[in-house]
Amino acid sequence: MSYRSKKAIVEFSQGHQHTFITGYHSILNCSASCHTQNIIYVLTCPCGQFDYIGTTANSLHDRLIKHREHGNRIIHEFLLRQENILRDLPRGKSKEILAKDRMKLYQHSAQCSVAIQLFLDANPEYWRFVPMPLEESERPEQKMIQPLIFSEELSWNIRCKEDTTVYVESVPKPPSGYTFSNRPSLLQTQYFHKTRDRTLPNPDIDLYNARIVAVCNYTEMFRYTIESLFITHAVPNLNTIGNVLNENRNIDYYPMNNPWLFRNDQWCHGLLRRPQPRKTTLNEIVAKK
Repeated sequence: MSYRSKKAIVEFSQGHQHTFITGYHSILNCSASCHTQNIIYVLTCPCGQFDYIGTTANSLHDRLIKHREHGNRIIHEFLLRQENILRDLPRGKSKEILAKDRMKLYQHSAQCSVAIQLFLDANPEYWRFVPMPLEESERPEQKMIQPLIFSEELSWNIRCKEDTTVYVESVPKPPSGYTFSNRPSLLQTQYFHKTRDRTLPNPDIDLYNARIVAVCNYTEMFRYTIESLFITHAVPNLNTIGNVLNENRNIDYYPMNNPWLFRNDQWCHGLLRRPQPRKTTLNEIVAKK
């Protein structure tokens, strides 16, 4: 299920075959749809190199809602930086959110250029947080930008200049060979000044392709046992527990740190800006945003 504006019911016929990243094959035991309950499913990253096996007593349709929510949220936080997210959370994140943050399933999306490209195509306002190559930053449309005039009427939806500056300065620094030109720097300032960071991105973006691999209309324990067998044989690289042959399966279930915060130097390499920005005046930027 890749991103699309209208989602249709997906039918899986009995005998439908799925091939995991490792080459392991499975055959669906009965016909199913995205509304079938008590299922085992697989999520495959569009990059074609990572997959994850999960199970739910609910339907695939309902389960994907949560996967989309956390997957898109974590890319949002990855681009803005965790410090900026926590400024508005004086009590910190809940245990449930922290557990999701530490799942490889969501960490991978924040490091995968294919997943980030899907996110940016659906949420173009986040391009301002993606560094550009140095040569691209020298183009006239990236440099000739008028300064932003800050509103003097502060409210819950408006930050003062000093607070806005703190947020902008906390945005992750570009890797070697990349930079933020005048244009995205201005757009970042405007974004935080208008507290747009408090609005989460489009929640309907599928960052993984989903398939049902088994229907288990039996007890919950039986369903988890079948899931564990799938994980053991298919060895999906985004599952942290469930492999009965892994001696360390119960160690470091969720690491204490947040590995998805450690970005590599290539995370923004090859991302395509669609469409390319033209020379834009300050008045046009304000009118659009």
